Amino acid sequence: MVKPHLEIKPEDCSPIGLLILQHMEFHQLSFTQMADNLGISRAALRIACLKNGNPGARMVPKLAAVLELKELEVKALISENKLNQIYKNNADS
Repeated sequence: MVKPHLEIKPEDCSPIGLLILQHMEFHQLSFTQMADNLGISRAALRIACLKNGNPGARMVPKLAAVLELKELEVKALISENKLNQIYKNNADS
């Protein structure tokens, strides 16, 4: 089986990042192939997956299409991660 997420660990991922990794694993896609499918760089994909990052607004429709989700579902996952980031930053202060 292809190791699709060698560049990123699941425990470092946001909720949307975990869905991306699951999609990659299910379809046996490499990190590079997934980035190509989304029309973005590997660096942008990595940022989109991480807990301390988020996909950009232009990436939402592409993610929704590739992950077979509604755009609103993708936005909700991104919002959830942003709230977690705020909470963590306030807890660390």
